[in-house]
Amino acid sequence: MRLWRCVLVWAQFKTKGFWIPITQYPKASDYATKNYNYIKRWITVGRVLTPEERKSYDTACALKRLIVAHMTMKKRQDPKFTAQFVLVDKRTLRLRIDKQYYTLEDASARFSISSEAIAAEVQKHQASSGANERNKSKRQADADGTEGPSNKMQKL
Repeated sequence: MRLWRCVLVWAQFKTKGFWIPITQYPKASDYATKNYNYIKRWITVGRVLTPEERKSYDTACALKRLIVAHMTMKKRQDPKFTAQFVLVDKRTLRLRIDKQYYTLEDASARFSISSEAIAAEVQKHQASSGANERNKSKRQADADGTEGPSNKMQKL
């Protein structure tokens, strides 16, 4: 399903020249409910975190990086070891390891990662990716600003 189909509120059903809401179209209530639930889920995924949630999310991401590093180290030692899928759930601020959800405490206890190591990883990540580096453009502008890209230059 394409995203533009999910965001539309009005259906493309035309009756006697008038556009009607999708919720009023017969046999379309099932589609409207699925569409509304999808939009609602999309909005909750993309919400802005509060400062406390942001700290917890950064901690969860640091724990995820440590768990992935732990798994890659085990994979190097034993080629038969299968690395598990690790994901940070932004809504619940939990770690999903394969198909099981863990709180931060449970995941750190399962992989025997101390809170000091997590705090050190958070500090290391914040130092390596500062706000200035994130906001800096990848391609620096020319000093005089007159020269554009070569494919946009006028041909004489």
